[in-house]
Amino acid sequence: MILIFSILTNSCEKSVFDYRHKYVGEWNFKTIGYYWSMSPYPTGWTFQDTTYYSGEISYGDDKSELNINYKSGENVIVSIDKEGVIDGTHEKSGQFDDKEHITLILSSPQSMIGGGYTKTITGWK
Repeated sequence: MILIFSILTNSCEKSVFDYRHKYVGEWNFKTIGYYWSMSPYPTGWTFQDTTYYSGEISYGDDKSELNINYKSGENVIVSIDKEGVIDGTHEKSGQFDDKEHITLILSSPQSMIGGGYTKTITGWK
């Protein structure tokens, strides 16, 4: 019995035993982006937009990664733990509130020229 269970869990890498399976599939996303630049100084500019997109979440290459396609031509790879918390950095943070809702915040790295973005992404199945 133990041998059969071991074979199943090792041969089915992306099976129901993989805690990420509940997040994989088609999702709807709302992205609110806020963009800014200080060039030309001192006036600069700001811009805000909101997009809605039917995307998907798929398995990443690593056993803890998910690939989130939240906007046409834009995706992000995140690492999550078994509770659905995204391994946060300055550039990305968030969590799955349950198996059918995600909140993700993306921020641009610090720029020497004084520009960047912050995107708040919410998704639901």
